[in-house]
Amino acid sequence: MIQLQSVLEIICLNLLKLVVGFGGITPTGFGSEQIENITVDGKVRKLYKLSPIDSEVRIVKILFDKMRELKSQTKLETYTIQNDIKTKNNKVYTRWGLKNILMNPVYAVADKDTLQYFKNLHVDIYADEKEFDGIHGLMVYNKTEKKKRQVVKRDINDWIIAVGKHEGIISGKEWIEVQNILHQNSEMRYRKPGASNALLSGILRCEYCGSLMRIKLRHNVVDREGRRVFDYMCELKDKSRKQKCQCKNINGLEADRLVMEEIKKLVVPTGEFYQALKNLSTDAFSQDSKNSEEVKTLKTLRNKNEKDINLLLDKIKYIDVELLDDLSTQIKKLKQANKEIEKQIKELANINYDEMSDKETADLVLNVLDNYFTSFDTLDLNTKRNMIKLLVSSITSDGEDININFIGARNVKDNIFPTGKNCK
Repeated sequence: MIQLQSVLEIICLNLLKLVVGFGGITPTGFGSEQIENITVDGKVRKLYKLSPIDSEVRIVKILFDKMRELKSQTKLETYTIQNDIKTKNNKVYTRWGLKNILMNPVYAVADKDTLQYFKNLHVDIYADEKEFDGIHGLMVYNKTEKKKRQVVKRDINDWIIAVGKHEGIISGKEWIEVQNILHQNSEMRYRKPGASNALLSGILRCEYCGSLMRIKLRHNVVDREGRRVFDYMCELKDKSRKQKCQCKNINGLEADRLVMEEIKKLVVPTGEFYQALKNLSTDAFSQDSKNSEEVKTLKTLRNKNEKDINLLLDKIKYIDVELLDDLSTQIKKLKQANKEIEKQIKELANINYDEMSDKETADLVLNVLDNYFTSFDTLDLNTKRNMIKLLVSSITSDGEDININFIGARNVKDNIFPTGKNCK
């Protein structure tokens, strides 16, 4: 049993070394430290252990303490945002990122409480009970597996528990308390229904902080057509309880309507954008024809020069020595002229290629516009969103205005609520 544990620890910690070596990161709170070399099957292996990083250890302790106090991932997420507590990569914590830390046994002290906890769950424990000394932390193996190119978590019953060489951070009792809170929250979790008619969901961003604006349903409010009324609300504003962003909410149905109107204006056959695509398609074709004629003329001239060069070379063996310099000069001039011609041909060929690419792009976009945007209202919601993304580089709002940035075209700024009465 001890031998298997050693092999498992070597495998796990060497994988950890590889992850660190290739740009990955150790768990929050730890770095990686080589401690010794051991021999397995006649080969020397380097053994690593997790070494604490004090500043990160403090964060881990805060997260566990606040989870026990708040008993909510959402509230804990808000707390981290409000207090500028960020990940190793200086990113804002998400609920799921926090859950991954809170569920990780690597932070738990190997004591009687954690020993009994994993025994009750029938998890394989590859360590002597004496090793659960109330000092060292736990190591877990076989937590994930690869399925169809994706890494998925295994059931806890498939885990293998061992005692690591690092010191634990959170007592077994406190770690188990957090696991119970997470389990209760998972059972009580209720997903609020979304606004199925929200066109700009996943597209509209806050003008101030750049966060996505999420759907916020108005309580039991419907419009004249029976549609649920909702607002778009800055995600950072919502998560931070208005401390990190003050962007006003914006009426979702009205925002969707105005964006749809602008999209329809853009793709009308008589509109500026549509005509520009038509012109690009036609001009590219015309330019291609023009370039082809120029290339043809240049090639004719180049071939003539080549013939003249060959004729002059044939004369060398018949002419007087006194005329060799003149003949050589003529040949050099013709060769230099052909170099310039070749350069022009290449330049025209590149222009021709680029213009043809533009023509093909214009033709493709025109085809999409003609086949889809003429019946935009009848498309399903996901198709509408994809069509918008085809033409729009970004859509932002400051709670009063909506800014639509069309790809390669014009920017449109719509004042949705001139009086601000409908803003929150």
